[in-house]
Amino acid sequence: MKTETFAQMLSDIDETFVEAAEKRAPREREGKGASSFLRIAAVAAAAVLLAGAVFAAVKLAPKPNGPEEEAYVLPPERTCTQNVVSSVKRLGFPTLVKEYADSDAICEITIESWLSEDDMNTYHRAKVDRVYKGELPDTITFRQYGCSACPSDFPIYTHGNRLLVFLVEREDLKAEYPDLGSIYELTAHDLSALYIARAGDGKDYLIDYDVLLSYNTKKKCPGIALDDVGTRELLAELAESVRPGDGLLADDLLNGASPHSDLGSIKVYDLEKLTALLTEKASVEAWKEPATVPEDAVLPPARQGVGNAKSSYVKTYNYAEAYEAADAVCIVTVENWLEDVSDCCYFEAKVEKIYKGEIPERIVLRQNESKDFSFGSPIFTYGNRLLVFLGEWEHWDGAGEAYYQIGSDLTTLYMANDASGELYLIALHGLVGNKSRGLGLKDKFSLELAQELGTELKKSDEVLGETVELYAHDDPPYNIKIYLFDDFESFLDSMN
Repeated sequence: MKTETFAQMLSDIDETFVEAAEKRAPREREGKGASSFLRIAAVAAAAVLLAGAVFAAVKLAPKPNGPEEEAYVLPPERTCTQNVVSSVKRLGFPTLVKEYADSDAICEITIESWLSEDDMNTYHRAKVDRVYKGELPDTITFRQYGCSACPSDFPIYTHGNRLLVFLVEREDLKAEYPDLGSIYELTAHDLSALYIARAGDGKDYLIDYDVLLSYNTKKKCPGIALDDVGTRELLAELAESVRPGDGLLADDLLNGASPHSDLGSIKVYDLEKLTALLTEKASVEAWKEPATVPEDAVLPPARQGVGNAKSSYVKTYNYAEAYEAADAVCIVTVENWLEDVSDCCYFEAKVEKIYKGEIPERIVLRQNESKDFSFGSPIFTYGNRLLVFLGEWEHWDGAGEAYYQIGSDLTTLYMANDASGELYLIALHGLVGNKSRGLGLKDKFSLELAQELGTELKKSDEVLGETVELYAHDDPPYNIKIYLFDDFESFLDSMN
């Protein structure tokens, strides 16, 4: 109803009461008093109607975030009264590792606005705050299982909810919902979404509203530590921080609510620690892809020395001794070749991950191979990924800090993955592996696996792939050693 309509209403009321007063002239004094009283009452009633209509219009209008922010819409219902369908029956047993593998993207988002719902799902506009895996636009359409008419284990998200989510893109929905842009949904419905809340000291925490993700991860993935740091005091603090925007979530935090209370109450994790795990996992996944070799990369003039050389070592190590003797233990990616000097060559290398010591992000890596001398290993080339045990090399007079390999190429471990993407470490020379048999490192060598790894390596480095295939013979004292990357990393963690 427009404002002019209310003005006209007041004018009509005024004319009506004037006519009534004229008709009551014989009782002018009494009528005048009554007329004045009724007129005042009518004006007051009209004002109430006007105020009510304005209030209703404001209430139904989109609620602004602030003077310069886009308006948002709240969901019509946050909960459903129908019977809940168990997430376990729908989804099996999600774990952090499984959801990472199944997801197209992992990110932090903030729910901005409710968009719409269908028979089973709710659609939200969400702002992408930080990406840990994949590529995402700044704003996405986020599809949540459950709506005002469909059962769900969780409340419908609302404006301001911050979440860490594991997402899959639903390209098949673009034709059905052309106006919603890129639509993403959770890998395991709400089980793969963790609320983010800030404590009074400014530190962010993750809230596992349903404990199944942490329960299954702890049970099936012993190598991943999800430490619950939740206390009553912390939950109360987090509840108060989210209450201004989401009283329903705040109440649940105070009540320790969980749809599966037999497994325990709500879990709370340190956001920084968990996202560090995700960042590390992303690095490992990236290592499965061959490094991109730029057009201006400097490659070594030869991959194999023209003359064979024999060498003896003052000390042969096992992997524990090499770890103790090294100044640094790390994963590196070989980059540009720098130069050959007599019986060795030098490369630029990028440090990807450090297990021991302090080392620059970029180093000069010395290898005991050159175009003139071969000690039995191919010369490195751009893109080779290695796990190396390093000592500082003081005889380099070029730019940057130089490092040599403790135990020379005997301790070098080449990174490779099989056809399924499982990551392995390959030792081309078995001597160190033979001396390491009591350390709990299980050699996964088989001719079939070695051939498979060699085939995969040849896609990016034909010389290295052929070398692996060549060295894969059944002579136990000399054959190559193959370790699962996760197993070897666990060994290094135990050494630290």
